[in-house]
Amino acid sequence: MNEKGLTALLELNDNDTVKINLNKFRETDLCHFFTLFLKVI
Repeated sequence: MNEKGLTALLELNDNDTVKINLNKFRETDLCHFFTLFLKVI
């Protein structure tokens, strides 16, 4: 996921569909997402 994609996802974080998609992540995917998130910050 590139930084633009990550920013778009964060901007849509209040969207119910995005929340549902995040809930479907495997734990490893979620950890990888947060690793990318911390790198962007």
